[in-house]
Amino acid sequence: MKTKGNAAKIGPWTDTENAILAHKYLVILDYEKSKKHVNKAQHRREGIAAMAGARDDKRERSHGSWEMKMCNASAVMAAAGLPFIQGYKPLGHGQARDLARALAVAMLAHGFNDDEIVRMEALTK
Repeated sequence: MKTKGNAAKIGPWTDTENAILAHKYLVILDYEKSKKHVNKAQHRREGIAAMAGARDDKRERSHGSWEMKMCNASAVMAAAGLPFIQGYKPLGHGQARDLARALAVAMLAHGFNDDEIVRMEALTK
């Protein structure tokens, strides 16, 4: 089921939604680092669909909500002194601890080194 308007109608982002976004964030970052073309819109559509599928009510986050959360992820990456996706300008830290936790877990699967993961985990405290 699709929704219109802001994400406040759905409520705070869940750990599962943050994990899905974190994985997609790092996939896009991997593409950028390797100078490969990346279709951010396709990743957004896939991420939103995956999050809706994981929700009991099957409601989708808006595209704007996804974009804003990706900018929040850039802010968390920048705060940890790590590279962030160009085009997702770092914004305020909405649910920063939860997002940092999800990014730290996803970073394990994306080949980040221990120092980088420790810096991200420091933001979860």
